Amino acid sequence: MVYILLSIVILLVLGFILFATMWEDEASTLLCLVFMVLALAPLVNCAVGVHDSEPYEEIVYEITGLELHSSNEQYIEGAFILGTGVVQGGSSTDLQYIFFANEQYGKRMVTLKGTNVFLRETDTETPKLISVKRKRIKEANWLDKLWDNSQDIIEFGTIEEGKVLVVPTNTIKIDYNVEI
Repeated sequence: MVYILLSIVILLVLGFILFATMWEDEASTLLCLVFMVLALAPLVNCAVGVHDSEPYEEIVYEITGLELHSSNEQYIEGAFILGTGVVQGGSSTDLQYIFFANEQYGKRMVTLKGTNVFLRETDTETPKLISVKRKRIKEANWLDKLWDNSQDIIEFGTIEEGKVLVVPTNTIKIDYNVEI
């Protein structure tokens, strides 16, 4: 708010000075350029100095019972009109982790897509789902202070880098199939 009031005062004072000392066309052009600089400065300030914080872990669920479910889907599509057409087909495999999450009112079944999920085997922690995140932050500068921002660090949101499923040791079983 202080920035807006300060910008208005700067434009008024500069306008009186420019119109008193220059031709109208030159004064209005300079005043428009100053207005554009004052209007674009906060937008540029939002993009300058933004960086990611160190990754941190946030517990999403305490879990009981875990199963890896693999589904394979195949499809064929086609269209023919007057003797011409096309046939397309394909298949997709989806991995999903299915577990029961311990919540306030009881257990709830949760399905988690298998992309960007890491498994951590340990006996020192209870089974849980952890979300690994980073915050987009920026240190406040003088322009932010003019916008009445009293914080030293400004947060622009979080980015999820992945999920970690913590499971007891020897829980992961790998089936090998060797054909001779």
